[in-house]
Amino acid sequence: MKPLDMLSQMCRVVLADTDVKALCKARGLSPQATSSRGILETLFLSPQGVSNVFNSLDRNEVALLHLLKNYEAPVGVAFFSRAYGGEHSYGTFNQRYQNVFAKVKKRLVRGGVLLWAEGRQNSWQKQSKMERWRFALPAEFHCHLPALIVSPRRFDGDGNWRPNVVRDKLIADLGCSRKNADDQIFQIEANELQLNGKRIEVAKLIKWQQSGWKKAVQGEKKSSPKDSDSKRPDEAALCILSELADGYWADAEQLTEPLRVFCGKKTESDAVCEAGWDWGLLAKRTTGGKTWYRLAPEQPQVAPHQYLTPNEQDGCVTADLSTIPLQAIEQLAAISDQRVVPARNGSCCSRRISSSWAGPTTNCWPTKSSSGWSNIRSRLPKHISRTASGVVKRSSTKTS
Repeated sequence: MKPLDMLSQMCRVVLADTDVKALCKARGLSPQATSSRGILETLFLSPQGVSNVFNSLDRNEVALLHLLKNYEAPVGVAFFSRAYGGEHSYGTFNQRYQNVFAKVKKRLVRGGVLLWAEGRQNSWQKQSKMERWRFALPAEFHCHLPALIVSPRRFDGDGNWRPNVVRDKLIADLGCSRKNADDQIFQIEANELQLNGKRIEVAKLIKWQQSGWKKAVQGEKKSSPKDSDSKRPDEAALCILSELADGYWADAEQLTEPLRVFCGKKTESDAVCEAGWDWGLLAKRTTGGKTWYRLAPEQPQVAPHQYLTPNEQDGCVTADLSTIPLQAIEQLAAISDQRVVPARNGSCCSRRISSSWAGPTTNCWPTKSSSGWSNIRSRLPKHISRTASGVVKRSSTKTS
């Protein structure tokens, strides 16, 4: 259901006169909105009174609405049981959720901060009207929500974080002979550097980190959320910490109740946050006997000359895997072929890959004043092959 369709149905069909009077009073809307459903529909999405209603809600309700704003589709009444409780494990749907529905209507619908409409009847299953009720938080109200984390602390600096989680794994997999290793995810196949059988992309590298965080929290067992509207602990922590303003941090204890609401069950916030830090997705710092967390900062900018070194003797350019930005690795994978070659010092774990050039390196080598990878890419020959495990060599043509 589209928000404007929900708004029209709510104002003109669903709301009773007593609901309208309570809504207009809570929002401080003009008396004309009480007597005219058309005026109510026009004024409902205005900011008038929204902040006052939000500030009257308890912390569980605030967390609930922060979760709701992450969903594009409207939700059913069962969604609100994570904050209001009162649902029964027996009886019909109406019997199980009657108390929850009553609180949603009193606190949020009559408060004038939710859209409320009736969804379509399923053709394959008969549903009661309560099962068909749908609710949504208007996008216009998102900016008025109170902060999800109360009293976060402000600290200078990036704190302690692990920027090399992906690069360390890449170096270990490509630099060592691991034919029987179950945990090897990076490999060279058909002259292409791959992650789990697909060409490397930054988005896939981040998903690999998130998958590692997920497994660290829930183990190898497959664990589904309490309901389809709940989030996994790792997903919930990312959503909650993304609400922090720049420079602000939250300690694990402050995440306990928001995590319970987002996940639909009690969650160990300390373990969730520590696993997120271990996988390089969160930063942390310890102050005053507490450990504080926030999202990990962006990877630092690195000038091309700091991770690329030309070799005029063999026409190769060597990339340092310990410092090369992940975006540059993706670009190399897209425009070159790779093959594994031994490390220079004979050890099994090399930190370098190299690419050979079709033409003189002096015409392609970026100077120290180059601003970034886009500058490098514009100067690279169209056909670069890269190898991993130690050195990447470039061929004169790209292997198809």
